[in-house]
Amino acid sequence: MSLDERAPAVATTVSPPVPARRQSPGPAKAVVVIAPLALTIALGLWGIRRQNTIWGDESVTYQLAHRDLSQIWHTAQHIDLVHSLYYAVMHQPGSTA
Repeated sequence: MSLDERAPAVATTVSPPVPARRQSPGPAKAVVVIAPLALTIALGLWGIRRQNTIWGDESVTYQLAHRDLSQIWHTAQHIDLVHSLYYAVMHQPGSTA
């Protein structure tokens, strides 16, 4: 058989595959998200209402931020330089304790 006698090739169009429909998340997945979220909110609100909940490092930062720069410099001679730079940045001008 010669090449001229063969039938022309039929071009077939291929349609793109239809994406599979994603199943909606079940109740187990909702619990995995909602339970930690609810626990975090509950513990956070409980902690807000308690007395003396400020942590030690936050308390020190608050106290030093309200001091004069000279007092921060005096304190810096007893602590790490990195901390004293942090306290100087946190310093609020015009606020006195």
